Amino acid sequence: MLELLPPTSPHLEHILDLLYDPKHLWSSFGIRSLSASHPDFGQGENYWKGPIWIQMNYLTLRALYKVRTETR
Repeated sequence: MLELLPPTSPHLEHILDLLYDPKHLWSSFGIRSLSASHPDFGQGENYWKGPIWIQMNYLTLRALYKVRTETR
């Protein structure tokens, strides 16, 4: 998910802000697959529109760990 960006990318800060914002991707249960502020969030077929996906969370955490270890 985030591994496509180098740790020095100017876009990384904005992405992390969205990631940690409960109005967008952050939730008490993990990272959402769609922003809570998106008009389709939780509407109709909810398969791709908001539930927490372990795959998304795993990829995000793995990328964050990689960024952390590369910037030390």
